Amino acid sequence: MSTVMETNLTSPELQQDKAFQLFLAFCRKNNLFTSGDKVLVAISGGLDSTVLAHMLVRSAKILGIHVELAYVDHSQRQGAGQREAKWVGVFAERVDVSFHSRKLDVGPGASHEIMREARRSVLLDLASRVEAQKIATAHHADDNAETFVMRAISGSGVHGLRSMSPRDSVWVKPLLWATKEELRSYAKIHSLPWVEDPSNKRDKYLRNKVRKIMLDSLESARQGAVRSLSRTALRVEEEEAEIEVWISGQLETQSHDSTALSEGWLNSWPLALRRRVLRVWLKKIGLMPQPKLIETLLAGEEVVHAKGIFMKRSSMLVFIPEPGFGLGWEQIAELPIGKRISLGASSAWGFCSKAPESLSSTKHVFYMALKDPKNVLPGSTVLNWRSLPKFLCLVPASKIQDQHGLKEIFDLFRVPKPYRGRWPTLSDAQNPTIALALVGLSAIPRFEWKEEGPALVLQSFFEESLSTEERSC
Repeated sequence: MSTVMETNLTSPELQQDKAFQLFLAFCRKNNLFTSGDKVLVAISGGLDSTVLAHMLVRSAKILGIHVELAYVDHSQRQGAGQREAKWVGVFAERVDVSFHSRKLDVGPGASHEIMREARRSVLLDLASRVEAQKIATAHHADDNAETFVMRAISGSGVHGLRSMSPRDSVWVKPLLWATKEELRSYAKIHSLPWVEDPSNKRDKYLRNKVRKIMLDSLESARQGAVRSLSRTALRVEEEEAEIEVWISGQLETQSHDSTALSEGWLNSWPLALRRRVLRVWLKKIGLMPQPKLIETLLAGEEVVHAKGIFMKRSSMLVFIPEPGFGLGWEQIAELPIGKRISLGASSAWGFCSKAPESLSSTKHVFYMALKDPKNVLPGSTVLNWRSLPKFLCLVPASKIQDQHGLKEIFDLFRVPKPYRGRWPTLSDAQNPTIALALVGLSAIPRFEWKEEGPALVLQSFFEESLSTEERSC
């Protein structure tokens, strides 16, 4: 059960001003706010967020901002959320600002990560509704130091040791300069009540273990250790941010196409900087710079990504957006004969036998029909009807058992590796691991029509090249 704590300790005016002046200096140094900003403060009722809300309300006129409070109930502690929301509402009345309350629906026992993402989504939605330009959270120097240690013991690289950024889009963290003890002292000076969350004391969370076992011991061994760790993380953050700005400028000079990166240019950099270059480049094209993806690209491999394809073209590493390629035939469904089937638009279709050479991305439509194989359009795939299973379907090529047979066809048509695993493959609906043909390319040899018996014809059409006759098929 959460408990409310309140103190009535006082201190000289000079001590009151010191923390507040440090707060203002940090906000100004990091350009956290612009005059006229509406700031939504994420407040739980705990010590940290209560101090943050109090400081922001005090500084509203100085910084030219408008402050509102937002409480998010995680629905994990029965009844606690309602009590805390009520308490935060009372605090909002005390400091004379508007208050908003929201509730998460993530189910019992949700992980910290799930709750964090849900909370961020709710706050972003609320900020949009109230037209707030910034969302302020109460992360402080101890949080920074804990994150630094957690990442260090997980084997993170230099990039992972960066501090929480004081400003990230609409998110701002105005308390990164302050230790927990400084926030506690400020609350005592100003007689601020707060709510203690019992989950902060549970040893099952790694962050709590780091705080109790490691940081408390470091602080006992050397006073100021926590602040020094936080300062180191902030310094790494500042230096890495400066390097990224510089690399971003270098990227702009090497290519006019943001989705293409010269491999020769990239390889001219030392390895440590190559990682940074790829990280900045991935951000520029709108992707998360995940370490595994960066290392795979560094190894010179072509990559299938959820949002597209990385491939090599004329000494360039190129990213081709392909968010839907392969998704349309992931679920097995019986294919009708004599009906058009759209495979969507993709650069992959440029490797089909009948594709127009001038198009880099086009829509591929195909249909199957029982026809006289001697009177079919060039580029069509003809299969022996008698050797085919009764029910047909499309599956990604990666699900086929005999990959060797597919490889020969892909090699013949020079299909890049990233496209191969997702390529639409005509298969047996009752045994989808058996391939009959690679759509738009060729039939598997043992199912090809051999100039005798009935034939099933697969015809491919491309949106920009359809003739009147073809459209009527």
